[in-house]
Amino acid sequence: MEKDLKQLSEKMLMVVAIKYGKDSAEYEIAGGIRNSDRVRKMRSSRLKNIAEKALVEEEFRSQNQERRGFRPATD
Repeated sequence: MEKDLKQLSEKMLMVVAIKYGKDSAEYEIAGGIRNSDRVRKMRSSRLKNIAEKALVEEEFRSQNQERRGFRPATD
Protein backbone atom coordinates (compact mmCIF):
# COMPACT_ATOMS: atom_id res chain seq x y z
CA MET A 1 0.00 0.00 0.00
CA GLU A 2 2.80 2.45 0.90
CA LYS A 3 4.60 1.57 -2.34
CA ASP A 4 1.48 2.36 -4.34
CA LEU A 5 1.04 5.67 -2.56
CA LYS A 6 4.69 6.57 -3.15
CA GLN A 7 4.41 5.75 -6.86
CA LEU A 8 1.21 7.77 -7.20
CA SER A 9 2.80 10.72 -5.41
CA GLU A 10 5.87 10.59 -7.67
CA LYS A 11 3.70 10.44 -10.79
CA MET A 12 1.62 13.39 -9.63
CA LEU A 13 4.77 15.41 -8.95
CA MET A 14 6.10 14.52 -12.43
CA VAL A 15 2.88 15.70 -14.06
CA VAL A 16 3.06 19.00 -12.17
CA ALA A 17 6.72 19.39 -13.17
CA ILE A 18 5.89 18.78 -16.83
CA LYS A 19 2.94 21.17 -16.85
CA TYR A 20 4.35 24.03 -14.74
CA GLY A 21 8.11 23.40 -14.58
CA LYS A 22 10.39 22.37 -11.72
CA ASP A 23 10.94 25.98 -10.66
CA SER A 24 7.26 26.88 -10.28
CA ALA A 25 5.23 27.64 -7.18
CA GLU A 26 2.83 24.85 -8.20
CA TYR A 27 5.68 22.32 -8.12
CA GLU A 28 6.56 23.45 -4.61
CA ILE A 29 2.93 23.24 -3.49
CA ALA A 30 2.77 19.68 -4.88
CA GLY A 31 5.68 18.74 -2.62
CA GLY A 32 8.71 19.26 -4.84
CA ILE A 33 11.75 21.41 -4.15
CA ARG A 34 12.13 24.26 -6.60
CA ASN A 35 15.42 24.39 -8.48
CA SER A 36 15.97 27.97 -7.37
CA ASP A 37 15.57 26.92 -3.72
CA ARG A 38 18.24 24.25 -3.86
CA VAL A 39 21.52 25.17 -2.21
CA ARG A 40 24.49 24.23 -4.33
CA LYS A 41 27.94 23.69 -2.96
CA MET A 42 30.33 26.39 -3.99
CA ARG A 43 33.45 25.37 -5.88
CA SER A 44 35.66 26.58 -3.03
CA SER A 45 33.94 24.30 -0.51
CA ARG A 46 34.31 21.31 -2.84
CA LEU A 47 38.02 22.05 -3.26
CA LYS A 48 38.38 22.42 0.51
CA ASN A 49 36.75 19.02 1.04
CA ILE A 50 39.07 17.41 -1.50
CA ALA A 51 42.13 18.95 0.18
CA GLU A 52 40.97 17.82 3.63
CA LYS A 53 40.37 14.29 2.36
CA ALA A 54 43.86 14.16 0.81
CA LEU A 55 45.40 15.36 4.08
CA VAL A 56 43.56 12.71 6.10
CA GLU A 57 44.62 9.99 3.65
CA GLU A 58 48.26 11.12 3.84
CA GLU A 59 48.17 11.10 7.65
CA PHE A 60 46.62 7.62 7.58
CA ARG A 61 49.35 6.34 5.23
CA SER A 62 52.14 7.76 7.37
CA GLN A 63 50.63 6.23 10.54
CA ASN A 64 50.42 2.83 8.84
CA GLN A 65 54.03 3.08 7.69
CA GLU A 66 55.15 3.95 11.23
CA ARG A 67 53.27 0.95 12.61
CA ARG A 68 55.03 -1.32 10.13
CA GLY A 69 58.38 0.01 11.23
CA PHE A 70 59.09 2.05 8.11
CA ARG A 71 61.04 5.19 8.87
CA PRO A 72 61.67 7.72 6.12
CA ALA A 73 65.34 8.48 5.49
CA THR A 74 66.61 11.71 7.00
CA ASP A 75 69.47 13.77 5.63
